[in-house]
Amino acid sequence: MENQTSKTEQPNQFSLEQPQIANSEVNSAPISSQELEVLPTQQNDTTSNKSYIVAWLLSYFLGIFGVDRFYLGKIGTGILKLLTLGGFGIWALIDWVLISFGSIRDKQNRKLAGYDKYRKIIQAITYLVLIVGLIIGFRDGFHR
Repeated sequence: MENQTSKTEQPNQFSLEQPQIANSEVNSAPISSQELEVLPTQQNDTTSNKSYIVAWLLSYFLGIFGVDRFYLGKIGTGILKLLTLGGFGIWALIDWVLISFGSIRDKQNRKLAGYDKYRKIIQAITYLVLIVGLIIGFRDGFHR
């Protein structure tokens, strides 16, 4: 007698056969136009409900107190940033630039809402502020 085993007796083997769904039907009807209108308003898993512009502004004006981190749901680093006054300003500046370029995300590691729409203008403003700050800093530094 040969030792023959069927596919059902060996659960560890993979099968290329289509799985059978008992007592259920697959809905293959096309999506209606009403359903399509709902889809864009639903939040997908990769986009945060936190605003890119709000995070950038909070980081610029209140980043030394960690308000940007609290806003993004990062409470632990927000407290640390508050206690160190934004890492003596260095951490606050770095966070502001990182938010500008989309490197900082919310607590669930999702991209901030509005990043794709506003990133060019925010990045241009960031460059401008940094360049003007460096020019003023060097000019004032050489006159003293």
